[in-house]
Amino acid sequence: MESERAGAREPMEARPMSQYDVIVIGAGHNGLVTAAYLAKAGRRVLVLEKRPRVGGIAVTEELFPGFSFSTCAPEGCRLASEVDEELQLAKQGLTWIAADPVVFAPQPSGEELTIWRDPVRSAEEIGRFSAKDARRYPDFVATLSSLADVVGGLAKVVPPDLPALGLRDLRAMLPLAGPIRRLGRRRINDLLRVLPMPVADLLNEWFESDVVKAAIAASAVRDITWGPKEAGTAYTLLFNWALSDTGLFRSAGIVKGGMGALSGALANAVRAAGGEIRCSSPVEGLLLESGRVAGVSLVGGERIAAASVASSADPRSTFFGICEPRLLPADFVRHVRNVKYRGSTARVHLALSGLPEFTAAGAGKAERLAGAIQIAPTIGYLQRAYDSTKYGQMSSVPHLDASIPTLHDP
Repeated sequence: MESERAGAREPMEARPMSQYDVIVIGAGHNGLVTAAYLAKAGRRVLVLEKRPRVGGIAVTEELFPGFSFSTCAPEGCRLASEVDEELQLAKQGLTWIAADPVVFAPQPSGEELTIWRDPVRSAEEIGRFSAKDARRYPDFVATLSSLADVVGGLAKVVPPDLPALGLRDLRAMLPLAGPIRRLGRRRINDLLRVLPMPVADLLNEWFESDVVKAAIAASAVRDITWGPKEAGTAYTLLFNWALSDTGLFRSAGIVKGGMGALSGALANAVRAAGGEIRCSSPVEGLLLESGRVAGVSLVGGERIAAASVASSADPRSTFFGICEPRLLPADFVRHVRNVKYRGSTARVHLALSGLPEFTAAGAGKAERLAGAIQIAPTIGYLQRAYDSTKYGQMSSVPHLDASIPTLHDP
């Protein structure tokens, strides 16, 4: 946050203060990634976190004696592979344990569908529900993988400033030219048609089995308040596909040590590059000097100078809490007020004495339970589960997405 847009609690006094190039507000995973890249680029960086530990939602906590959990962020959440590699997170203590299968979907009938990383093996499983779907599944994977490559590329491009589109914005979009060109005209038309579609409609074009469609559609509606029949959920399927490590519609695996280990590795990367992190340091407001951001003030009165400030807090907390809205342009304030916060997920943590019993799992159940366990037998079931969230209610028949991390990391 660097410009006259940024508001401040009060003018900065002329007094000696520590100096940084950039202050990053918040030591969640987004703030830590930002800080690590800035420090790696030679900037003097300070991360300020109000909690006594780094991580934000990506933390590991002991909730019951002897049982530690990834309290908020799911164990299967991954950073972009480029971030892993460029920050050398493996050297900073990060270990990712891959899982196979990707999905285990038990059915009320006592049957189950297991989706493996290998599309051919998955097709054999799908064949128990539909021979036609089994034949089409490998083509489905190949087609959507090519579309997801473009969607993933879009996610890595800084959105252009459309009213003032410039050469720099066009250069930033050049990396997309290759994936788009490789699609060919027919696939480009497919992409433009698919992006606004409900994922239910997309899957209806490919498959006939409700079991198969629901096993895939569930990944398009996790953590949002849309059901699979809502427009735009085909895009969320492609977006999740683009970020996965499986070449499929979702990742499969966990961070060894829980999500807190991911945050710990990022914090190590910040420090290894020369950055500093201070916990238990809540930011109260920004400091201004000659109409520009000049640092931050902490709760308790301490002031810290910096040429720039980057906030990893959400837009409303940043611009209506840390900043003074009255000092921001009216149009900008209106845009921030219009940001919608609609995602909704409840997490339940259980300490178990053994593996849960699934009639459908049968022999070798530990292998089949190693990925995600999805309770979502049909598209209609998923739609009804998400209908309740529109009215602020918990569903009586919720979509469940479970995992058993101790199968990989006791």
